[in-house]
Amino acid sequence: MDEVWNFICDHYIEMISATVVLTLIVAFTFYYCFYVVQKPRLVVGNPALASFLKESITSLGERYWPTLWFYNTHLMTPMNLPVRGLNPKLTFRRELLDTADGGQISLDWYVASTTVQNQNGEIVMEETVVASSQPVMLFLPGITGHSQAEYFRSLVSSG
Repeated sequence: MDEVWNFICDHYIEMISATVVLTLIVAFTFYYCFYVVQKPRLVVGNPALASFLKESITSLGERYWPTLWFYNTHLMTPMNLPVRGLNPKLTFRRELLDTADGGQISLDWYVASTTVQNQNGEIVMEETVVASSQPVMLFLPGITGHSQAEYFRSLVSSG
């Protein structure tokens, strides 16, 4: 009788464990599909500009599906720590623009650089200016951002 009781208890516990795990998976799937996956929100004060952007950038009308393991920015930040510093130092040419209100805008143009050996066998850095026909990508950093920020270097070096 004890063997039967132990058998029933063991299978009952396994069944409850499987039910709990399955319930958690279904709950996470529901949360992910209905709360995490969303169309990007466009916050623009000018309705004409908003309309232009929606027509020009088709991905604004599509739902964004972040990865399952990094769907939240709070999860991304600590997971990024081990890879910080792996991106190379990049060379930029800075262009300063003075604005009418006395402010200043700095544009950092990426300059591709390669290492080559000169005739003496010395390793030197050779800069290659990016052609004007290349597409331009505009990154707008936060208030403390700059062109050597980790996410900038990652985006530029991967592109």
